[in-house]
Amino acid sequence: MTHKGRMQRMVEVGRLARHDQGAREIIGELLRGSIYERLLGLQACFGSGDADPALQALNDASRSVRGLAGFIMARLGSDAQVLAGLETMALDAKVALLHDLDRRHRQAVMDAYIETLIARQDRHLKRLLPLASQDLVRRALPPLIDTFDLIDWKRLTRHHPEIAHAQIRSWIQTANRIPQDQRLLQVVGVVIPGLSKLAPDLALDLVHAMHTLVPLARLPLNTLITRRPREVADLVLDSHEASSISFLRVVRHLSTEQLLALFEHYPTRSIKTAWANSNRSNAWRFISSVGLAGALRRYYSPAYCGGAAD
Repeated sequence: MTHKGRMQRMVEVGRLARHDQGAREIIGELLRGSIYERLLGLQACFGSGDADPALQALNDASRSVRGLAGFIMARLGSDAQVLAGLETMALDAKVALLHDLDRRHRQAVMDAYIETLIARQDRHLKRLLPLASQDLVRRALPPLIDTFDLIDWKRLTRHHPEIAHAQIRSWIQTANRIPQDQRLLQVVGVVIPGLSKLAPDLALDLVHAMHTLVPLARLPLNTLITRRPREVADLVLDSHEASSISFLRVVRHLSTEQLLALFEHYPTRSIKTAWANSNRSNAWRFISSVGLAGALRRYYSPAYCGGAAD
């Protein structure tokens, strides 16, 4: 019998165990056996619907057994069983189970557990708080936010981008000069890329706010360029600052006016490098493909373009 066949058979044994003492004894013996036998015994939970064996196995010596036990708890465990299990688990295992509960949309039991951490001011609260609901995070965050490191900020941004944005916005309003608050610049350096993926409009708002304190060159814009290319192009052009940002990846999403202005004031290094490496014809074919060849002749002489336009 294959491994898959054994696992399917154990589900059937689990169904029998609901009303058959012999089946329950077989499962009990397996749960006391080798690693593979313990895995087989846990598989029976999917047939019996009983999560108690999984609860007992959450701290098994085998990582494979612990992993299957957590998988079962997220799907079959009652709220009381889940809470009891979380109290006994190592931090990494708690995080894995909470993520699994999140995928099962069991936010209520997740919040219930994190509430207990808040009540006793548990040392793991900072690590687990981003997994709570938005309302709970807003309530519990103020006393903790000053202790957040960059990894904590990444987690907060990933799970609650609106809250991370609001926190940074408030911080910017109280900041005077970045040289006196390098910490803000470091945090923004990890929050903006995360927001750019999840909530690009919020990221763009932070860039505008931070630009009142620092030049654009000090802000991480590479991800945001791919999400909001026209807005970033306008920001760069309006700033009149020296810039090494390349828009070559998003050239098709920019307006003709933006492209002409960028080529005039900030020549794209990628194209200049192509010409310098004797690949001028390839670079020009790319420019021609987006319909700019004629317009760009105003700014680049035939000698510079190597005659590749024709």
